[in-house]
Amino acid sequence: MESAAARREARMAVLEGNHLLESCVAAWGAEAVDTLMLREDLPEALAQRMHGLAHGATLVCVATAAFERLSPVAGEGGVLSLVRIPDERPIRPGGLELWLDGIQDPGNAGGIVRTAAAAGAHAVVFGAGSADPWSAKCLRGAMGGHFFCAVVRDEDLSARARSYEGRLMAAVASGGKDLYGTDLSGPLAILLGAEGRGLSPSLASKASLAVQIPMAGGTESLNVGAAAAVLCFERLRQLRGRR
Repeated sequence: MESAAARREARMAVLEGNHLLESCVAAWGAEAVDTLMLREDLPEALAQRMHGLAHGATLVCVATAAFERLSPVAGEGGVLSLVRIPDERPIRPGGLELWLDGIQDPGNAGGIVRTAAAAGAHAVVFGAGSADPWSAKCLRGAMGGHFFCAVVRDEDLSARARSYEGRLMAAVASGGKDLYGTDLSGPLAILLGAEGRGLSPSLASKASLAVQIPMAGGTESLNVGAAAAVLCFERLRQLRGRR
């Protein structure tokens, strides 16, 4: 499952460690787990707990040396699981969505999914040309966020923009409204572009407003993951202030 094409065709993903497995089972149920691979020297209590979580999955006990070759990350706790990715679930209307335009670094993309889930976003939409959300590095960065908000991949964002029933807000490094003076309530999609290149002109032109995060002099921009966190939690702060 090393290639994005293989993951798309098989609708499978590899989860590393017990934390992601526990999050997956909590969100999707034990039936989502196809195969559970446990390193032979895994502590008995942990092995039994993982097997109990993924009851019904094919269980494979793997020698330590072989497991280190299988695991994308050395020392990932001795647990690997192959899970079925369910059909993309409907996105609840009326909330927050994050759209990723050409963000190719899977670590950054995964961090954005983690932030979105923590801020109560309804969806993270990966545009065509962005990272594969189900790659091992993206899953690691998200720390289970995939299981708590909808994740859409390979989306035509310009086409999605034409039918989106809410405001489209472009995050820009300069030339936008001050974030802290902008109303972020209501159905909102935040458009995030790759660092350096920014949003594609075709997508940016569809935004009804553009905002920038105020920064001290001499700093040009934030890492896209940090910017996403500031934007998401400013919206959450505003919504809580209205309650």
